[in-house]
Order: sequence, then C-alpha cells, then structure tokens
Amino acid sequence: MRIPKDSRITKIVLPLFIIAGLLSACSGTKKGYSPDKKFSPQQLQADFDLYRNILETRHPGLYWYTPKPLMDRAFAEGRAKLNDSLTETAFRNILSLVNTKIGCGHTSIRSSKAYEQYIDSLKSPPRFPVYLKIWKDTAVVVYNLDKKDTALTRGTIIESLNNKPVTKLLDTMYQYLPADGNNPVAKDQQLSNGASFGNLYTTIFGKSDSLKIGYRHAGGPLQYTFLQFFKPDTSAKTGDSAPKAVSQKTREEKLGEIRSLKIDTVRNFAVMDLGSFSPHLDLQSFFRQSFKELKKRKIKELIVDLRTNGGGAVHNANIFTRYLVNKPYKLGDSLLTLRKSARYNRYLRKDKLALWVLGFFTHRENDGYYHFSYYERHRFKPKKSLHYDGAVYLLTGGFSFSATTMVVHTLKGQENVTVVGEPTGGAAYGHSAFMIPDVVLPHTGVRFRLPAYRFVMDKKVPRDGEGILPDIYAGPTIEAIRLGRDYKMDKAIDLILEKRKD
Repeated sequence: MRIPKDSRITKIVLPLFIIAGLLSACSGTKKGYSPDKKFSPQQLQADFDLYRNILETRHPGLYWYTPKPLMDRAFAEGRAKLNDSLTETAFRNILSLVNTKIGCGHTSIRSSKAYEQYIDSLKSPPRFPVYLKIWKDTAVVVYNLDKKDTALTRGTIIESLNNKPVTKLLDTMYQYLPADGNNPVAKDQQLSNGASFGNLYTTIFGKSDSLKIGYRHAGGPLQYTFLQFFKPDTSAKTGDSAPKAVSQKTREEKLGEIRSLKIDTVRNFAVMDLGSFSPHLDLQSFFRQSFKELKKRKIKELIVDLRTNGGGAVHNANIFTRYLVNKPYKLGDSLLTLRKSARYNRYLRKDKLALWVLGFFTHRENDGYYHFSYYERHRFKPKKSLHYDGAVYLLTGGFSFSATTMVVHTLKGQENVTVVGEPTGGAAYGHSAFMIPDVVLPHTGVRFRLPAYRFVMDKKVPRDGEGILPDIYAGPTIEAIRLGRDYKMDKAIDLILEKRKD
C-alpha cells in the first residue's frame, strides 16, 4: 500500500521564518488584513490550550526526546507569556519555542493563510542581504545580494551581529528550529538555506536600519562594518521597447531541476541528483529509465546526491532502494499511532479521509498502540530487472530527512555502498511522520503540522536524535566555501578515482 507523502524539510520550517522575516523588513498592509493586529489574551490562551490538548491527545512521539515533566514545564512557560495582547508573529514565536522542545522535525508552526496572502501582496521588500553557511558555531558568507559590498564577500567569517557573538546568536536561534531530537546538523542546514538565517534573525531580534557586523577574512584581524538591508532596484529602464516575456519552463525542465541523471562520459561514472521522493515527480518512470541507461552504458560507479532530499512518498523511496539493495529488508522495527480517534478532526485541514482509511490497516497490540503491521513485518525484495550492482556513493547532509533516512539506513553497510558527507538531518532511531495533516487554530488562524504515526527505524541505535553517520565524512571548510567548491561531490569523485587505482 502506498503511504501519502511527507513534505520536504524545506516546507516544514523555512516558510514560517521567510515570511516572518519579510514582514519584519517591510511596511504596509493588504486590505482586510494587518500584521499589526493584536489578539486578546483570551483568544491567544484558547488557541494555545487547543494546541497543547491536540498534541497531548494525538502526537505519537510527544515525549520521545523530552520527558513529560519537561514538556509540561515548556507548555506552562509558554502559556504564562500570553497575559497581554500579541500580534500573530509574536504568538507564533512563543509557540515555536514550545514546539521545538518536542524534538520532532515534522512538527512545525506555520503562519495563518491571511498572513501568507498579505506577504504575497508585498513587492520587493528590503532583505537581509547576506546568505551564510553555518556549522559548529561557524558562520561564513556564501553570497551577498549587495554586489557593491567589498567587506562581506564569499568566504568572510562572521563573528558578531550588533555586538552579539555568533555562538550566542546561534544558541538562541536553534530554540526556534524543530528537528528530530534537536539534531544540530539539521538546524545548521536550515539556517544555511538561502536567506533563512537573516529571516529568522529579524523575526527574533527585529529589524534595524543597519547591523554592526564583526567579521574577519581567513587569517586576518577582526574588523567591523555596517550591514544595510538591501532593496533590489526595480526602477531601472531597459529602453523604450516592450519588456520581453519571461520564458516559461516546461514540465520536463522543472522535473530535471529536482531529479536527473548525468553521465560523465570522460571518466565514465554517473551522478543521480535526487532532490525529493515526492509523488508528483514521475519517479518510477525516472528510476526505470535511469537504471536502464546505466546498464546500457555499463556504468560501474554511481553517485546519488541526497543532500537536498527532505523525503516524500515512502513508496517512491522504497522503489529506489530496491534497485540498489542486495537482500530482502524491512523498512523498520515499528510503525504505530496512539489511538483511533476522530477527536479534534474538525481542526484538521487535510488528510482527514486518508487518516480514516489508513485506520483500517492498523490494529491494537499488547502495548496498547495501534500498529501498521504490514510495514513492521513485510520484507521487500531487491529488483530483479535493472538492478544496479556497481559501486554506489550516497551524498548526505542536514537536509537528508524523513523517507531519505530510510533509504540511507537500509543501504548503509552494504559492501558496494559508501555514504559520503555529513550525518543525515533525520534521526537514525526514527521519526514521527508518514501522514502529517495541518491543524488550524480557530482564533489566530495559526497552523501547525501534526504527524500521525511513530516510526522506529532502528531500535538498536540510541534515541538521541543523531542522524545516520556517513562512512566518509566530508564537511564544509572556510577555504572550500571561499573557492565555491562542492566538497562532498569532490570527495565522492576522489574516492572513485582512487579505487580505480587499486
């Protein structure tokens, strides 16, 4: 049976901070909605209480990483902040602080639809111009929208913002980012995604006319500059002729940006870029054609890039695994939900029918939970047709999440498979997901994602939130970023060429 998709991690966390950051950087309102509108303490408390009750009733992994007494304390501290009127943004910030304590990358706070529509109405708002790569308390510039800025160039190390050390800033920002077991690799990667660092910074600390930035170039002294929010110039004229129509990408071109197979005809290896397991990508056909091409060309080494793959349909991830795995396997050790109940269903905005249907395939066992026994017991077999037996290099990182961790978990340790990169953002132990309906809080319209099932992938590993470790570590360096090197891909290619010498 096909399980509906999990959303990619970029849809789990980043929309909240992107739109909130944009709001912090803009002024103006859309007719019918004002971001400055405040909700009464009674409205906020009612929505908060409903949020807590739904989690305590229906979340399958609420106490996996945070014991109940600590979660109770987090709920109490959050509610205690709701004794005054607040805007939606301020309310979401409080919810996010509580929500992160759960340690579930699939449970996230989202803005109301009215707020999203307001953000969509804004044109060219001022932006936090610097994109950063974050890892282990290190922040390095990878891109600057302001091309005239000669201080904060690619490879510049950021030491402080408004005299606050980066290490302390990151400690604060991590508290707003949900991740499996609060996995630090996942949180670092979320902050390294485009404008995410700047958007979350302005959401938490607010927008100022300029920021005092402490920075240094590699090996150089500490220096300071002032960072101005950047507004693209949309007033420039290109002539009297009518503007050229923007060419629309074909569906195949759009698909090619997410999944593709490229053959290096000179060095005779292949790179499969697999950015998602979404059910909307025609992946079964793509896999069949790709592995047929590999067989036709007698390609003996395959690099599979899973670094941006936040998951998707378990069915697609499973099909992909069967092309590579060399023996029968189970997806994991257990898949269960707490109870069969329609309580609070009226607040769900999607997947209600699917949840009801799926309930027919679960049954109560001695532990009191309702188990999806098919996935707990069924052993999937390797593909017979077009099975790939060459050397496989899986590239992983902080965005390798959800269904992608299932793929890596199954293939890791196989003789012809090498995992290269950083630990996965998804926990090695397991996660709560499979089906994730949206819940809408009635007074504020704020939404949160609620996973329906608890999935234990490997009960033998510690339940500490750590991702699946790579066989060969390949992490960022300041020099690699300055030079614009793809250090994980470079490492995989080096391994291929070195092995050929043996």
